[in-house]
Amino acid sequence: MPAQYKRIQIEQEINKRINADDYEFKDLLEAYKNCSNDMSEREEQFYLYESAYYKSKHNGENAVILADFIQALQKTFEGYTVQTDIENIVLMPDEMIIFYNIAYCLCREGKRQQAITAANQLYKLYQKYDLMDSIMPLGLDAIARMLSQWLLADGQLDMALQVADKGCASCTKYGRMKNLPYLLHTKSLILLGLGKEEGRILFKRTYMFFEALGNKEMMAEINLHKEVFYECGK
Repeated sequence: MPAQYKRIQIEQEINKRINADDYEFKDLLEAYKNCSNDMSEREEQFYLYESAYYKSKHNGENAVILADFIQALQKTFEGYTVQTDIENIVLMPDEMIIFYNIAYCLCREGKRQQAITAANQLYKLYQKYDLMDSIMPLGLDAIARMLSQWLLADGQLDMALQVADKGCASCTKYGRMKNLPYLLHTKSLILLGLGKEEGRILFKRTYMFFEALGNKEMMAEINLHKEVFYECGK
């Protein structure tokens, strides 16, 4: 079988594992690399991105992972740096996913303002070109979840609320429900920060969401604040 077709099969298998929350795919990365001595530009980008993503799921050093994501994006976006403004540039779907991960890494590096700027550019790009969540591998809900949390932490509550609402609307419109409980939880904290009583009600409801999903990590996080916000879990 030609290397090109074999790599397509490996890509599909890697994506299948990731979608199943199985991040043990180092063997597939090795197989991908060893298919032939040469890779196309797109294949090099895929390999660099997935290698960095693998490291991110196995306690890799964030600065190294960030550099790898940047290198992956540069394969098709010549001259890209973390200072590049992408708001008026049309990115391909794979490039958007890489850019999303670059923003996440910037925040983990303690560069929250830079991360907010990058995530906001991606958020505006989705809205400007009315990108269809139904066909995009990275939905507006995922971007809104990340950006609204950072805006909340930065004290930009009004903007955070707008972004969280957009994310919730995207979830219900396109059936992308995975991020809805997280967006609602963030929204409850924003409303509480704005002094809105409805935030307390929503805060309790998000606990019930995570309880129904069996997400003990988020239940524990909410319970840390229950004395301050609401008597949850009783």
